[in-house]
Amino acid sequence: MRLIPDTTAARVMTRILQFDVRTPGLGVARAGIALAQILTLTLTPLDALTQTVAGRADPRACTGYQTVSALCIGEGYLPDELRVTLIVGLLILVAAGLYPRALTFVHSWICYSILTGITLPEGGDSIAALAG
Repeated sequence: MRLIPDTTAARVMTRILQFDVRTPGLGVARAGIALAQILTLTLTPLDALTQTVAGRADPRACTGYQTVSALCIGEGYLPDELRVTLIVGLLILVAAGLYPRALTFVHSWICYSILTGITLPEGGDSIAALAG
């Protein structure tokens, strides 16, 4: 017994495939979130953003779910400043609106990285994780 009729599933799949992420409203929202993340990463030293918080593991330890974080790329090989610079560079591309279909996934990855890797709440990290 099928819970969803074939015609409904086909309509839903068609709507998903036809959804365009290049609408002006989504572009402005994505750019605003990316600019806020750029400001957070450029104006606040990474040491201040990754303070140890009681009851939480060391945010700098790239273990478990944090291993896929953008902040853990090249751990031990790349300096922190270079990693942050690469993330900011990608965020600039997101804010500029270039290749929105591909950079949506990159932006989601960066939002996940900020959400899991930064312990100092800056206010918009949870919103960015939902919207990214």
